[in-house]
Amino acid sequence: YAVNYQGFTVILGEVGSGKSLPKQRLMEHINASKGKLIVVWPEFFQMRRVRAGSISRCLLEHFGQRVPNDLVSQATKLKRVLRELSDDGKRVAIGLDECHRLSDDTVSSLKNFWEMGTGGFTQYLGVILFGQPQFEDRLIDTDFREIAERIEVVSMPALTTEKAAWEYLNHRLQQAGGRIEKLFEREAVTELAKRAQTPLALGNLANAALMETFARGHGIVLKKWVTDAGKTSTVVGVREAA
Repeated sequence: YAVNYQGFTVILGEVGSGKSLPKQRLMEHINASKGKLIVVWPEFFQMRRVRAGSISRCLLEHFGQRVPNDLVSQATKLKRVLRELSDDGKRVAIGLDECHRLSDDTVSSLKNFWEMGTGGFTQYLGVILFGQPQFEDRLIDTDFREIAERIEVVSMPALTTEKAAWEYLNHRLQQAGGRIEKLFEREAVTELAKRAQTPLALGNLANAALMETFARGHGIVLKKWVTDAGKTSTVVGVREAA
């Protein structure tokens, strides 16, 4: 949507929730277009320090353009370059990771990038953001109302229930050729889910629980072992596994 029709899309999810998969599929779609679809992914080491000028500079450099010193000239030149690409039948979007770390001013400036166009129905630049769920909380602020009303938010599933945790671990085990019911007592997964704040943490805890289980010479993770290990370690089985 963001690339084909110059939309404004945000993908949000906790650490380990699978945000990399839609990004991977997006790039497969881009590569299959043979140059008709373009996504520019600027790489910044400190997202909090990224400004509008940094973004416009990256876009101009990506298309092999000399970057003017002042921001007004940068904006004018960027709009011209994007217009030429649009007239040539090419669709362009910018993608930014860790959007939850962007400053308020930079988030607000994204609307200006997105609105570059003919002034009618043709826009020149789509926007794709990846980040953690707290970014959506920022959009509630009235300062971001114009942004919030234009964004399509896609939220990755959260592991807030025992059922979701069970399905998540089952999926991971199936990918490895295993079956969860042969490796985890249902109550053990419930206990693991209570201790994990993110999918990545749940996966790490489950790995440690499996190592602890096999170290004991057993084949299935029991709730009792998870509870006992939790009394002496915040990570199940880490001490024993080490």
